[in-house]
Amino acid sequence: MLKIALTVLLVLLGKNNVYASDDAEEARWLVQTATWGTLSWLEEEVSSMVTSIGEHDGSLFINIPFGSEFPGSITISEAQLIPDQFEGAKCGPEGDLDPEDPRCAKLTLSGKFEVVDDEETKKIGQDALFASHPAMKDWPTDHGFTMLKLNVQDLWMIANFGGGGSIPTEDYYAATPAHHPVVGFGNRKTTEKNVARKLGRPEFASAAAHARWLVSQSLWTTISTDASSRLSDGVAWGNIRSVTDGECIFASTGLPVFYLPTPDPTSVDVLANSNIALSFTEASLPELIGDDGQICGGADPEDPTCAKISLHGTARVLGEEEVEYSLKSFGTTHPRASWLASGGAHTGGSYYTIELTGMEFFRNYGGMATISVDDYLNWKPDYGSDFDKCEPRTQSTANATPPSSGEEHMQHGSGEGGQMQHGSGEGGQMQHGSGEGGQMQHGSGEGGYTQHGSGEGGGEEHGSGEGGYTHGSGGEMHSGSEHSSSSETQTSSLTSSNENVVTVTLSYGFLSGTVFGFMLWGPTIALLVYHKLNRGQSYAPIEPTGKITSAQIL
Repeated sequence: MLKIALTVLLVLLGKNNVYASDDAEEARWLVQTATWGTLSWLEEEVSSMVTSIGEHDGSLFINIPFGSEFPGSITISEAQLIPDQFEGAKCGPEGDLDPEDPRCAKLTLSGKFEVVDDEETKKIGQDALFASHPAMKDWPTDHGFTMLKLNVQDLWMIANFGGGGSIPTEDYYAATPAHHPVVGFGNRKTTEKNVARKLGRPEFASAAAHARWLVSQSLWTTISTDASSRLSDGVAWGNIRSVTDGECIFASTGLPVFYLPTPDPTSVDVLANSNIALSFTEASLPELIGDDGQICGGADPEDPTCAKISLHGTARVLGEEEVEYSLKSFGTTHPRASWLASGGAHTGGSYYTIELTGMEFFRNYGGMATISVDDYLNWKPDYGSDFDKCEPRTQSTANATPPSSGEEHMQHGSGEGGQMQHGSGEGGQMQHGSGEGGQMQHGSGEGGYTQHGSGEGGGEEHGSGEGGYTHGSGGEMHSGSEHSSSSETQTSSLTSSNENVVTVTLSYGFLSGTVFGFMLWGPTIALLVYHKLNRGQSYAPIEPTGKITSAQIL
């Protein structure tokens, strides 16, 4: 039994070679199917904004005002593709996945956006954009719209358990677009709180009210970071994460909460540079879906009347009392992501919010809306207004600190899938968990980090080489897998000093437990391999069609 389990595990560890074709096909499908993405770039700070996209043979085109060459990225989520699943932020073929679930495909393409000069390529890009965005034909010429093509230098995707990773550009361009939905290993949590949301955009008395409503109603975001420590210098990078801003707008603060697993690339970026931007758009809201099924009431995602906002500032780790309420809020707003309400992923991680320093908000023609940070944060909904109702949250008195490589932070969880984490030492981290799906992780010393798994559903983590994968398995979804790749992730996220020392303590008990774990989880690993080899039916390429109509930009 042990021999079989070890053999199966070796197959799993080699998945980056076995499944490269499926991953490339899935990436091509996402780019071909999506009509918009989140554009991330660096100026004086991390910046982001939703923009319309067009695709031809894997090449990605954008059309933005007064565009010039710059390094950046485009981020796309499977959660944005099917309007019927927007209510409750559903994803997947059965609508039973959360946007943060690894099986809900997420892709980031990064490189350099280059102005299209030659007429042949310009015609190709124009045809691709106009096919999905017919309103672009009537956009005013005096607004300086410029077509740019992304020269892709890196592709990162997560579309299944076992972690995300890079896709070689040659594989991407050679692949045929096809969707490979993951079947099996569903979330065991089947109950869902009935949180009624009024459809339709309310009337707003101010730009601050509109902005706060948009952020409060959004259940996922693109978090943009400075990825200079992982990728080339000056590249901003986006990643999809689920968010919650209270159980309803009456419990909101305007500062969404999100969870970052320790090995996630975004977590690595934030520990190196806490500058972030959070992007939200009405193109992802069920309230704006028209009777004809069109997003944003038929407006193009890039049209200013399809409101979009980018919050920028620094990432801040939540205090204990803030985490306590956020777990409750995640439980209400993300019933398909039970791990978010139970202390996080088995890899360990932290709950964050944003320390807001500014924003860009487009809600109508005529440029950005004028709104200050104070106006945004101090806005309060009128309880007699036409907003969804819930109990206001109790004001937290917890002291929270921004992330740093030498900080001490604590997270607690209990019960099924519970997790407890404690930090000590300079940059050291100690993490403990128990119960079904539990995990024990211990770390000490300057930048030291040691991990041990125990309990039913406990996970293990493995990574090797540059671009190596991190793998894990678990019973409950909250002890499922959220992973990142590259040896840099291992050194950057698991240490907090320049020494990059990873300490692993082995004992007789640990080795015995490992052998027992292989024997216990052999069948589960075999099932995981089966599902990896049967990711679902491959669908034929989807031809771009005109899906969106829009009023002329004035």
